[in-house]
Amino acid sequence: MVMLRNHGSRFTVAAAFCAALIAVSASPAAATSQARAGIPAANPAALGSQPNVVIRDRVLPRRGGAHSAAVSEIIPTNASTGSYAANGMMIKIAFSPSYKPDAAKAQSWADFIGSLPQHGDASSLTAYFVPLREMQQLCGDGADACYDPNEMVLVLLTAPPPDGAAPEELIAHEFGHHIANNRDNAPWSADSWGPKRWATYEGICQGIANGTFFTDGADAHYEVDPSEGWAETYRAAAGQTPAEWPIVSDLFKHGEPAFRVALSDATSPWAGNSVQRTSGRFYRGRSKSQRVRIAVPLDGRVSVAVAAGRGMDIDLGLYDGSYSRPLASSARYGRKDGVAANVCGQRTAYVRLTLAKGSGSFKLTTSTPAP
Repeated sequence: MVMLRNHGSRFTVAAAFCAALIAVSASPAAATSQARAGIPAANPAALGSQPNVVIRDRVLPRRGGAHSAAVSEIIPTNASTGSYAANGMMIKIAFSPSYKPDAAKAQSWADFIGSLPQHGDASSLTAYFVPLREMQQLCGDGADACYDPNEMVLVLLTAPPPDGAAPEELIAHEFGHHIANNRDNAPWSADSWGPKRWATYEGICQGIANGTFFTDGADAHYEVDPSEGWAETYRAAAGQTPAEWPIVSDLFKHGEPAFRVALSDATSPWAGNSVQRTSGRFYRGRSKSQRVRIAVPLDGRVSVAVAAGRGMDIDLGLYDGSYSRPLASSARYGRKDGVAANVCGQRTAYVRLTLAKGSGSFKLTTSTPAP
């Protein structure tokens, strides 16, 4: 709008006309200065193309209290959002208000995320692309990306950050966090320890116990944080990258065996414990103790229950693979008894049954982490 000034009692039409011409000619420049940036398309070939990738990210802390799924604490209401079909899934893609909406480019990022090794996990996330400054406001100073486990949002860049990692490498790393957030590693947390098979292969349970690994989220422990070790293993496995990673410790075994285990967790989630049932018998006048060997394919919770015949009382003990260290025991009176313990690094355990009273048959039920 051109404001016309009245100079005393005279009105200068020529001046007004000139002002109008200046405003019209200036408006494209003003529009250009306020134009939103465009976004590039995803480049799948970038994943696995960089050696020694440096990624410094954050997993945002879990928030307590009630939270409305209709209101995001990460993605503003004026962001450009949409759902895009990719690899049999609908994947949510969002762009910062700083970017110009582009459905074709958004589709390319959905296609890339949908192509990563997974078990349909992309259908439960939102990939939110933002400029560097906005990302670090959400993720923290010095971060290259982050993952919010509360809303399952990946906060991402469309261009390499100062550390130099391609956006596709960042996405694969953050997607690894998302996969862990959607896996079961009972009785532990998969998003802190990594998924079940990988955590067993890497000896995370023993490492936590002896102080080799830390899950406190402290920057000083970043390189020995199992959640970061898992995310890097997944990123490298997804891109079949040579086993070079400067940001996590070589205490995390890597290379082809680790890749196979990680991809198994990604594409075929651990389904829980398996239950085995066997029968036995205590004969009158014979030994009052029996030992049963059980296989423990993966680290986790092992439980044993016995149900004896009428008039019998059987006590239970659960031992490690050497049969020298008791893990749990119970001498409860009655026909039924049970024990349970977490087993780490032992692929075998033993059950000791001790007859306290009577004789006859019994049924033994064991629950162990299935392979």
